[in-house]
Amino acid sequence: MEAAMIPVAGTGYPHPGDEDAVEELGRIEAALREVDGAMARLDDGSYGTCAECGALLADEVLESDPTARSCPDHH
Repeated sequence: MEAAMIPVAGTGYPHPGDEDAVEELGRIEAALREVDGAMARLDDGSYGTCAECGALLADEVLESDPTARSCPDHH
């Protein structure tokens, strides 16, 4: 993934380290989308079931990844 370059005010050049911050922000935003999806599945009653086959996800799967959407067969 190519990081966006953020210019330092008045220089037109990116500030050293901004690329890492932009990448971290992307990871955080992706994690928040996963949490939002899990919350939506809680609301619609599909949380804890595989999106592919409808099988119940094992407690161990949800404990290790509360945003899991698929069983081991469809991961």
